[in-house]
Amino acid sequence: MPSFLITKINIRVICLLLILFSGASLAAAQSKGNAVVTYVLAENQFATVLTSKGYVTRLALPEKADAAICGDLYDAQTGIGSFVVNSSGNDVFIKAAGTKGTSNLFVKTANFTFNFYLRVVPDNEANQVVFVRQAKPGEATTPTNTPEEKADSGKDPKKSRDKSATDKGTTENQGSSPLNDACAVQLQNAKDENARLAQENSADKEELDKRFLAIQQANRDTESVKNEYNELKHKFDDVQRQLDELKQNANKTQETSDNEKNRLEQEYKTKLVQAVVTGVRRAVVTNRHLKMGDIDISVDENLFSFNNRLYMRFTITNKAADNFSMEGLKLELRTADGVKELPIEVYEYDLEKPRTTIEVAGQKSATVVVVFDNVELDKKDKLALVAQDADKKVARLVLIN
Repeated sequence: MPSFLITKINIRVICLLLILFSGASLAAAQSKGNAVVTYVLAENQFATVLTSKGYVTRLALPEKADAAICGDLYDAQTGIGSFVVNSSGNDVFIKAAGTKGTSNLFVKTANFTFNFYLRVVPDNEANQVVFVRQAKPGEATTPTNTPEEKADSGKDPKKSRDKSATDKGTTENQGSSPLNDACAVQLQNAKDENARLAQENSADKEELDKRFLAIQQANRDTESVKNEYNELKHKFDDVQRQLDELKQNANKTQETSDNEKNRLEQEYKTKLVQAVVTGVRRAVVTNRHLKMGDIDISVDENLFSFNNRLYMRFTITNKAADNFSMEGLKLELRTADGVKELPIEVYEYDLEKPRTTIEVAGQKSATVVVVFDNVELDKKDKLALVAQDADKKVARLVLIN
């Protein structure tokens, strides 16, 4: 085999090895260079923190973080926002909510306020731990990017210088031969393919993250609906229990009412039977009518005996225009032993309760019932109704003579 073919093949193999090695070395250098960084900051100086979706960046402070305020904080309810920020003691933990996003972050401690820019970058460029402290008097601070340069803050200056030197040395060593140009083309194609695959992987990962967030939201919604259902079911069970108790109480009340009704009906029936057996007593009166000026009193001729009590009914007719008031209505029994007043109860037509005074409007009549205990009357006994008006005038009507 000709020597120039062997040389050409060896050069191509070397180029491929260089491509693979340079890519791996580049990724390793980038990952190692950005994973752990330290910033010494002056007042009002900004440092850039690089984050990546799926990773948490720890911001280590010299003292406890009293407050961490992010300009684009992620809201789990609405799904809006680019960064999730939590603090614990001297540490502030930052997580990217998506694959893109920039914002700012202010962390306040007891003695200092730290200022940061936040940016979402690929995995191999993200910071894992960022140590930060306040610059002491006269101490040099860590050079940081200005707000206009923050888009390029993920690049390592040392790595850029090493890459430039490497590219320069490679160019000087290789010259501009066709073989070198072919290696450069293959190297560029490999880089382009690597970038394309990384972009596709990032897009797939973003889609998976969206689906995962959607599943989590659906699970939260399901749990919320389940909790609401359990709460409503608990309330429904309470209402059902109260309805059952009310129904039981209503049944008991109805049963008690029915028993009381039956008892009263039986009592009234018994008393009615007793009244029928006892019979109705007829009063033999000398005079059943009494006149007091414009007032006429007319007594029924019968005394009704009911449940061992006597009931006497009379009518008061007021022929005057003014109201008439009767007080001190009494029932006297005159026997051979003397005169005694019988205890009585006086009712008007409404029969609501016993009365002590009878009121009759002008040109009106009123029916009055006098109730007293059953008494045995001899032929010589006299039963008289005694009435007294508002002027203390007394009239007596002998009912039984």
